Amino acid sequence: MLCLANAATVTSGKRRIRFVVEQGRRVTREEAVVAADAIAGTLVWMEMPWPHDVIGQLERYFQSILPPPNVRLRVNDKLIEPREPAHRVEATLPTELMESGKWIRPPRKTAIELMHSGEAREPMVYELGIPVCPAEWTQPYHVNVLQRVPMNPCRDAVASGYLVKLHRACLPVLLPEMEGQEVLQDWVGTAVPHCDQRSRSR
Repeated sequence: MLCLANAATVTSGKRRIRFVVEQGRRVTREEAVVAADAIAGTLVWMEMPWPHDVIGQLERYFQSILPPPNVRLRVNDKLIEPREPAHRVEATLPTELMESGKWIRPPRKTAIELMHSGEAREPMVYELGIPVCPAEWTQPYHVNVLQRVPMNPCRDAVASGYLVKLHRACLPVLLPEMEGQEVLQDWVGTAVPHCDQRSRSR
């Protein structure tokens, strides 16, 4: 996003890197920060070249992000607060790693956070807090996977079979909350035969 910004600063401690455009050229400058403006941690500020007619849509997108507990995300003076997961599941899922110049998809142990989605929001799969695709289930939870999610080259859909693996990992935690016809949903029937009974909930 720094490559798209009209201007940006990254401040950490008593140092600041400033990204600006001067005479059509991108320039990076490093400068000292007075003690009163020193930052504990890191503060990133960006001015983006968003057309006015898409600002509302972009704000809604950023408000859907799940920032980690130690991050405060502010978009146009609107603070997007971290959320506490309703459940936390441990599972082994395929991920994406770069090795010898190519992407591979080895299985890795990870944590999955189930966040209440609310009635007005479609449940989504998240990759480290970033929404990537619909969860394709009827449970009122977003699914936040705390590692890279394998996706197609255009990154507009998850890899084939990944959602089933995700459903299987989460089902043991969700079953006690499900009633009546909920247990007869298609996604449940697909997940049950190979459901990971070792998944654990916090």
